[in-house]
Amino acid sequence: MDFVGNSISGSCKGLGRQKLIFIFILITFYLLGIPIVYFLGFYYDMKIKGVWLGFTINVYLLNLGYWIVLFYKSIKSTIQQRKHELKGF
Repeated sequence: MDFVGNSISGSCKGLGRQKLIFIFILITFYLLGIPIVYFLGFYYDMKIKGVWLGFTINVYLLNLGYWIVLFYKSIKSTIQQRKHELKGF
């Protein structure tokens, strides 16, 4: 599932949405991810299985966020914006 996130992340960066991706990575991995891994791995005493399950949940949440960021604005408006930016070259 991680390869899907890498592909979508590249698409979002190509569309100029780096700030949204950065914010979502911070939220997903640090505000949600670390507590999920801690609770599954240590609080519920699942040990390494809980840590890997928590990491997998984080990857799914991150991929969901990438899809949201990718379709946050319409693609058509983004293309028009990029054409306007490229007229200066």
